[in-house]
Amino acid sequence: MSSGSTDVVVLDLLRELRRLRRIAAALLGAGGLVVTALAVAGAVGGDLARLQGLVLGLPMIAFAALLVVALGRQKLLLTVGPDGFGVEQEPIGGFSVAWKQVRDLRVLRERRRLALVFSRQAYTLELTPAGKRFGGRLEDLRDGKVYRYALGEIGAQGRRAEEVLRAAKEAHDARR
Repeated sequence: MSSGSTDVVVLDLLRELRRLRRIAAALLGAGGLVVTALAVAGAVGGDLARLQGLVLGLPMIAFAALLVVALGRQKLLLTVGPDGFGVEQEPIGGFSVAWKQVRDLRVLRERRRLALVFSRQAYTLELTPAGKRFGGRLEDLRDGKVYRYALGEIGAQGRRAEEVLRAAKEAHDARR
């Protein structure tokens, strides 16, 4: 993607998910510390209660630590510019597409239920090539005549990505 203009937007699509994971890690770690401290101090029951407290508290702390480590390893950036857009995802990789290669672009939303009460939106980027195919790394995303890239449950950033992509594509089409 060349920079014909300075109108480049970079969205961190995992921002909301990262925030939720930080909260979960903090709550889980704090709960684990409390349970472990009570078990070590012997505040509850005898030896069996101490053992149960340790068996419950230490894995809670370990899982919270794993959440924090996983936060640092994931990245999903969407870079949208006047000449095209790119998706950078770690540890998997990414791709970039010029607007002249894209005939149609849609961001699909699917409501996914979590338990009985909660639901989240999962987003998928759907591209239709201007020619027969995109080629290269995008061939792995091909589903018939369209190419689908699962952005995942990225919360409000999904709607923002949809707005930015649509506006940039329309601006490019208007210039042609």
